[in-house]
Amino acid sequence: CDGSAGCENANINWVDGQVNSLTCGGSDSSCYGIDIKPYDDTATFSLDCNQQDECRTSTITCPDDSACTITCSAESSCRSATIICPTTAACNIQCTGSNGCTDATVMWSSTPG
Repeated sequence: CDGSAGCENANINWVDGQVNSLTCGGSDSSCYGIDIKPYDDTATFSLDCNQQDECRTSTITCPDDSACTITCSAESSCRSATIICPTTAACNIQCTGSNGCTDATVMWSSTPG
């Protein structure tokens, strides 16, 4: 997802054997509006949204059975995003950017990991 709006509004589906990893292009809005779900529900997942609006309005589904870390470190980087945490593992959401998680929805597990 390289460059400004490189994967804007993409639906990302991994296939068997791919790693749970996504690198947004380091440009504003490079992963704006993406819909992402890791392929392997037992492998840890992390996503770093460190540019303005980079993951804004995205739907990020963490693996069901492994730790998940989402970092929103830039202005509005995860604004209005939906983050679905694991059902049986730790979920770490870091909102350090100005308005980084404003209007975001985080769906926490009823049984924290």
